Amino acid sequence: MLNYTSLSISKGAYRESLLYFSVTLFLLSFILSPSYSIIHGIFYILVIPVTLSHYDDISLKDIFNKYKWILLFLIYYSLSSLWSEDYTNKFFFREIKSALSVGLGCIFLDLIYKNLSKEKLFNILFCCSIFTSIIIVINLSVFYYNHPITIRMAGFFASGQEIKAAWLLGPVVLFLLHCYLQKNFEYNNLSGICALPLIMFIIMTQSRGPILALFVTFLLLLFQNKNYKMLFSFVFALALFLIYFCLIAEEARGSSYRILIWTHFIELIIQKPFIGYGILAETEFTQTAIAGQSLFKHSHNAYLACLFHGGIIGGLLFAKIIYDSVLIFIKNYTDPFIQIIFAILLFALVCFLTDGTLPIKSPRPVWLNFWLPIALMYLYRNEKLEK
Repeated sequence: MLNYTSLSISKGAYRESLLYFSVTLFLLSFILSPSYSIIHGIFYILVIPVTLSHYDDISLKDIFNKYKWILLFLIYYSLSSLWSEDYTNKFFFREIKSALSVGLGCIFLDLIYKNLSKEKLFNILFCCSIFTSIIIVINLSVFYYNHPITIRMAGFFASGQEIKAAWLLGPVVLFLLHCYLQKNFEYNNLSGICALPLIMFIIMTQSRGPILALFVTFLLLLFQNKNYKMLFSFVFALALFLIYFCLIAEEARGSSYRILIWTHFIELIIQKPFIGYGILAETEFTQTAIAGQSLFKHSHNAYLACLFHGGIIGGLLFAKIIYDSVLIFIKNYTDPFIQIIFAILLFALVCFLTDGTLPIKSPRPVWLNFWLPIALMYLYRNEKLEK
């Protein structure tokens, strides 16, 4: 006679294994893939079908209750296409696709959070982080074998750009440093060793925002873990870093023209303060800089980007999402899980000050350092409320 119980267990184990495989491959694709098209392919061909295959485990009402403010943020900015001067059906559906991708990514994370234990999720992240460290050692060795040490490191990632490469590795470094600070963790020394090449990589990108963000977030982790001796040493190192970049690096690397760019966008925001210019609005502009006519492609500040595209309404929605996460952290700051999640989010929030656009994208590094911790914060709060 057919044993339906054993079949049900086998099916459950298979679906869990598929989730395990999907999230691991998706995370590793950011490190291994030479182009975003491959990352997108894995998301659309593997992650979305796996998510939809759990239709019986997805409650739309439950999803809305958990992610209400994220969904409102995505819906509002998608609809902002309608009042963009550069509106076309093609670009409108492109933005809808990006918003749906973020939404489906949050639903996928919800399934992982419900079906995989925190221990299994930790094992996935730890193994991926160790593997990333090995890849970075190879990156550094190959790149600087063929280039002088003064050249900015970009890596062989899909981004192909220094700042985005640093953004991508920030969450990995913080996770490993968090593991290193956990003295009861068996592999804490290994975590510290593996974090070193990643820190070196981020420094070699010469990207000031991510480097500063890494310093700030690591200081937070040290304070949370009451490692005051290392904290004071790091504060001293941070002071030296700031002196170097203010007095030496700016002259060596040249100006980034951030003040000029921000001034331009602030002037535009003041002209349409309430609903902004819409998500399809053109952000490129040419302006006379020190070196002559220069083309600037975006606001280089995610907060200004939110206000430019969505006005005060969009800015308030963005602020609400961040406020909720900060509140969850304050109420649960002793929980190691919340400590590392908030540290990763803080890394993104500091990076947003000097770079970044509207964070509604198909899979990009911003998923790992912004949407991942934001979604996990909401899932954690919902879990606490249910208990």
